[in-house]
Amino acid sequence: MIHRLHDQQLESFQSFLVCFVKPEKISGLSAKGLKSIQLNEDQGQFLKIQDMFVGAEVDKIISESSKGDHDISDFLKMAAASYVKCAIHMQAKLPLDNGLLRALSCIDPAARGHTVTAVELKKLTTVHMRHFLVNEEQATVGHEVLMYQVDDKLPEFEGQDIGQWWAKITKLKKYPGLCKVVAAALSIFHGPQVESSFNLMGDIMDPKSSRLNVETFNSLLTVKYTFLSKKTTSVKYFDRPSCKYSEVNLRLCRNLRDAAAKHKKANQIKAEQKKSLQEKLKINTSKKVSKIKAKEKTQQSVEAARQQHVNQQKKEARKRALEGLVESVQKKKKSN
Repeated sequence: MIHRLHDQQLESFQSFLVCFVKPEKISGLSAKGLKSIQLNEDQGQFLKIQDMFVGAEVDKIISESSKGDHDISDFLKMAAASYVKCAIHMQAKLPLDNGLLRALSCIDPAARGHTVTAVELKKLTTVHMRHFLVNEEQATVGHEVLMYQVDDKLPEFEGQDIGQWWAKITKLKKYPGLCKVVAAALSIFHGPQVESSFNLMGDIMDPKSSRLNVETFNSLLTVKYTFLSKKTTSVKYFDRPSCKYSEVNLRLCRNLRDAAAKHKKANQIKAEQKKSLQEKLKINTSKKVSKIKAKEKTQQSVEAARQQHVNQQKKEARKRALEGLVESVQKKKKSN
């Protein structure tokens, strides 16, 4: 669960450091102290090379070897360098001093009744996750946190599931704001399933199916998780010995038919809504002309204008020729 993430990463880092760092240098350090401990160079905080933890089998090999064995000495030096390099990487990557994770660790019922728990829960409800509460709940949640610390009438927490315990507290309706924040915190998705979910998402979402709506995507994930839990595939699940003589799965056929009808109806409703909105906003729905079509249309208009100009020039030339002919005829008449 999410409330254990801060303590577990702190414990993991401590258990790694103790392999090559003196215990007194890390004992009692907070997460912030572990985050800032000097690891780049030895300032007296590292164990001697021969005192590092390298495993029982390696210790046995070292004890059976001679003191001047260069291979053993080189191995220990490389082990020490590996320890330091890995620790520096963990120190940089692990969110040891993350305020939200530290506050989430205080929703554990086992931590109830301490001042630090009250302070961190107050930060959780009034700072980190205050957006889950309305104004009235934000005004009273601080007092709920304090009362929760000293309430002796709450059911005992005996190591059962933390979600079930908080469900009991929610039914009491004594701490509505606090319970709402805790419910949101416990629903945070984390752990190895996150990676597997992204893998499944990558199998579903691709350039050709990027317009899937949320309902369809959730349905596909549900089907995939169902087949994964049954350790089978859709081909094996719906397989028939004979395509011609085996009985048809009527439920599958009905589901396919209903899904197609729902999809067609949804598309129709969507088209009608889009048309109604376009009419309301007076949007021109005529399709835009492509660049090729626009170029062809421009060429046609230019050609039409050129042809019109040529015809006009021919018409004027014909008119001038007729006027010249008439003038010459009239001159002949006058001379006669």
